[in-house]
Amino acid sequence: MGLPDPAFYTRTDADTVALMGRYRNYVKQILALTGTPAAKLDAESQAVIALETELARNAQSLAAQQPRSTTTRRSPPRTSTAAIATCSWMRS
Repeated sequence: MGLPDPAFYTRTDADTVALMGRYRNYVKQILALTGTPAAKLDAESQAVIALETELARNAQSLAAQQPRSTTTRRSPPRTSTAAIATCSWMRS
């Protein structure tokens, strides 16, 4: 899905409807850049939005997701950098 919250695909308020219109135009631009013929842009963008909407209906909204724990242990930057430096692809 291209939008950050699945709720954008199902809400019907004016702001969301306007956002979806702008998103549909964006999808058309991407399809055009990838070589989709101009005559097929409307149908293809509609198919993309329909697929994303179906995925959104089955996805959990951002509001329903658990907040990320603030107690997640992270390595200090120096340790992380040292660990990455040992990777073979970093020595090339």
